[in-house]
Amino acid sequence: MKDKNKMLNKSMKFGLALLLIAILAIGATVAFFTDIEAAVNSISTGKVEVEVEEKVDGLTKSGIGVKATGTSKCYVRIRVDIPTLRYTYKDADGNEQVGSAVVTYKPTEGPSVSKQIGAWNRNGSDIYVSDLYDKNGTISASWVRKEDGYWYLSTALDPAQDGCKKAIFLEAVTYPNLIQNGKLPDGITEDMLAIPIIAEAVQADNMDVGSATGADAAYAAFEKANGN
Repeated sequence: MKDKNKMLNKSMKFGLALLLIAILAIGATVAFFTDIEAAVNSISTGKVEVEVEEKVDGLTKSGIGVKATGTSKCYVRIRVDIPTLRYTYKDADGNEQVGSAVVTYKPTEGPSVSKQIGAWNRNGSDIYVSDLYDKNGTISASWVRKEDGYWYLSTALDPAQDGCKKAIFLEAVTYPNLIQNGKLPDGITEDMLAIPIIAEAVQADNMDVGSATGADAAYAAFEKANGN
């Protein structure tokens, strides 16, 4: 009887293990244009929450940014990992061209800029601008990339002010001419086009960042929140 019970227990554990693997497999499935959102709060007072902001139309994401939805002012950072895949397509004249993701953003000076993903990655030290609006007028907040791969906003978001609770990071990401004859090119699946977006926040009030200002203050806040 003991041997039989042992066998039953082993079978149950094995069955549960298979069920867990199945659940994990389902959870790991990457949907087209996937978003990942997270919030970090190192102080018990107040409430910090953020959401990824975006619009999706076919193969284009637009207005990619962060929105503070809690009750406390917060420093934010964002990371957008865009696939670097390349594909071929035929232009209007029937000539074969090579395409890739195109990223559109607003630099510190001049009009918006659109770059293919390769050029965008090579210019990862660019500073982007996001206009916020408080009771005193426009704030030109900057996104600054740090060595950890995250982009830090130079001012805290304030959910209590409509014009200061949201910051746009990228104006758009799209895959031009990717769909040909109503389908994806051979060898490219929807999973390969997923764009993970990580948005994180940490409370700004009562956060000691020393003499740091702007994006450096946001970076210092996250370092402190992470115990560094």
